[in-house]
Amino acid sequence: MFAFALRARTLLLPSVLYLSTAHFTLAQTCVLEESFGGVGFPVGWDVGAPVEQQDANGNGLGTFSAAWTIGTSAEANAGGYFPVPDGPPDNRFVMANDDAPPCNCAMSSVRLTTPVVDLSIVNNSLLDLRYFLDGAFGADSAWVEASTNNVDWTWLAALPVSGSTWAWASVDLSTYDGQNAVNVRFSWSDNGAWASGFALDDVCVRGAVDHDLAMEQQFVGDPHASAFNPATRSLGYDQVPLQQAPPLIVAGAVRNRGHVALFNVTLKADVSLGGVPQGTWTSDTIPFLEAGARDTLTIQTDWAPASIGNVEIAYLAESGGSEDLPGDETAQHQFQVTGPGWADGDGAMALRNAPTEGGIHRAGRPYLAGCRYELGTQDQVYGLTVRLADGSYPGAMIAGLLLDGALQVLASTDTLTVTTDEIAEGLAGGWTFLGFAAPVEVAGEDLWAVMEQLPDSGQVVLASTGAAVPGSAILWDEDEQVWNYPSRAPLVRMHLAPVAVGREEPLNWSADCEIAPNPAVGTMTVSTPWPVERMDIVGTDGRLFISLPGNGIIQRIDVSAWPQGLYLVQCTGPAGHMSARVVVAH
Repeated sequence: MFAFALRARTLLLPSVLYLSTAHFTLAQTCVLEESFGGVGFPVGWDVGAPVEQQDANGNGLGTFSAAWTIGTSAEANAGGYFPVPDGPPDNRFVMANDDAPPCNCAMSSVRLTTPVVDLSIVNNSLLDLRYFLDGAFGADSAWVEASTNNVDWTWLAALPVSGSTWAWASVDLSTYDGQNAVNVRFSWSDNGAWASGFALDDVCVRGAVDHDLAMEQQFVGDPHASAFNPATRSLGYDQVPLQQAPPLIVAGAVRNRGHVALFNVTLKADVSLGGVPQGTWTSDTIPFLEAGARDTLTIQTDWAPASIGNVEIAYLAESGGSEDLPGDETAQHQFQVTGPGWADGDGAMALRNAPTEGGIHRAGRPYLAGCRYELGTQDQVYGLTVRLADGSYPGAMIAGLLLDGALQVLASTDTLTVTTDEIAEGLAGGWTFLGFAAPVEVAGEDLWAVMEQLPDSGQVVLASTGAAVPGSAILWDEDEQVWNYPSRAPLVRMHLAPVAVGREEPLNWSADCEIAPNPAVGTMTVSTPWPVERMDIVGTDGRLFISLPGNGIIQRIDVSAWPQGLYLVQCTGPAGHMSARVVVAH
C-alpha cells in the first residue's frame, strides 16, 4: 500500500472538450451485419448442440452447457487463459471458451451458423470478420464454410492464429452470387483437450466493387512504436503544452474493400493550426494491396506547432487507380496545443479529453489510475486535474501523484475530501484540480500522472474515455498488488502551467436560493424570498461569467447557450445576499 505525506489545493475547472473524430462513409452495405452487442444471441444464429463439461483429466461429467456465449474480454479471461483484448473498450463478442467456467468442455467440433443470407442480387460477395485466436494449449485453427441447403457444407478458408491481438479477415463468397439462401458457418476445435478458445466479432457479408480503398482508422503518433519504450515519443495526445509538442507524426490504417488488388496506395495529411494551413505531407507508397488486405501508413512530418491553438488534420487515402465508391477515404483528427491561462488550457497535457464513456473503480477498495506523459524537455508540473464519474461518494478521499517512468513517486498532493461539488462537476464534464505545494521540476522523460483513492474512505469512480494503447494507461489495485493496463484512458491530466485557484463563496452570505431544475438544460428558475437587484454568475474557473439585472423574487434565465459545467449563482438585494450552485448540462 502507498503511504505518503500528501499536499493539495482544490479547484473546479471548466469543461472544455476537444474531440478526436473520424468520419467514415461505409460505401458498401452489408446484407448481413452482426456485432453481438446484445446480451442474448441475435435472431437466426445457430449455436449448435450443447457440449459436455469435463473434469481436469478430460473425463465427461454428464452435464452440458452452450458451446458459444456472448460476453466481454473480462468474462472471456475469467479462467485466466483466454486473454481476448478489450478493444474497443467494453466491446462484446461471441466466443467458444474452453477455459472459463463452466468449461473445460468437449469442444472438438463447435460450430456457429449465420441466418440465411440472400445473395440473389449481390455481386462479388465477400465476408468480412474480426477474430481472436491465440492457438494456445494445442488448440486447432478456426475455419469458415458455406452451404446453400444447411446440410452440405463447403470449406472456404482457414483462420490462422492471430497472436495476442484481434485480426481482420475477408473470405471470398463470390461463387454464391445469385443464390437466395446461403448460410455461413464458423468452426473451431480444441483438438480433444483443454484449450483457450476462439472469439468472433463484426461479421459483415457484402458485395464488393472492383476498386474501393477505405480509411479505417487514423492516428496521431506512431502506432508501430511501443509506449513501453522510453526512447520513443509514440503517443498522440488530445492536449499537449506548446513547449512539449514534438514534430508531428500521423498515420492511417487503410483497407482494400474492393474485389481486385490496388496499386500505389498512399496517405496524405493536410495540417492546419488555428485555421491556418501549415502544409501537406505524403506517406511512402504501398506498391500492392490485395483485395481485403489492411495496412498502416505513417507520415513523419518536419512540422511542429509554433503557437498555441487547435491542430486539425485531414487524412486522405489514395491509390494509383480509379475509385468506384468514393466517400470512405477520408478522416479528421483534432488536438489542442495548450499554454498558460485558463483560455488556453492552463498548460494541460491530456492523453484523452473528451466526454465520459465509462468509469474506473475497485468497489471502494484503494487504487491508483492514470496516464503516461512523454516529455521531450525539462519542465515544471504544477498539478493534476481529474474527472469524477457517477458512483462516487461524498466523503471519499483522493490525492494526486506524479511518478517517474519506473513508477517511483516524485511528488504528491494533499488529500482532497470529495464533496457533492466535485461529483456534480464531473457529471457535467468538468474537472477537479489537485495542485502540488510547489512546482515539481522534471526532466525530459516519461512521467505518470495518477489519482489515488485512499483506503477506507468510500468509493471514487474515476471517469474514463477513448482508447488507450497498451502502456499508455495504468491501474493499480492495492489489495491485489498488481499493475494493469486498461484499454480505456483514465481522465487524469497534467498541468505544466499555473492553475488559478477558484473563487470562494462569501462567508457572510445567507442560505441558498432555490434553483430549478438542477441540472438545468434550457431554462432555469431562480427563486428568493425577497426581490433581487442583481445576479452574478460565476463560472467554474472562479471568474465572473455574466451579471444580470434582478426582476423581483423569481428570475427565469436562458442557459441553453452556456457551456456545460458547475456555476455559482449569487443574488443581491436590499434584504441581503443568497447564493447557490447549479449544473448546466445539455
